[in-house]
Amino acid sequence: MTKLEKAQIILEAIDKHAPTCVDWNLDDLWLEAIMHGLSEIRVAELKETPEAATSRESSK
Repeated sequence: MTKLEKAQIILEAIDKHAPTCVDWNLDDLWLEAIMHGLSEIRVAELKETPEAATSRESSK
């Protein structure tokens, strides 16, 4: 599953379950922000458990 697909699921959940209404005219901005968050989570997870890195990620 790509970051974009994950971000879309998260945004739909926010729209359905959070006390806010998502302005779907701004969905690109929402999705970009969520994808940045997913990237930051991945970096933090790799710092916690470096052995979880793929060979491509560990070479960065």
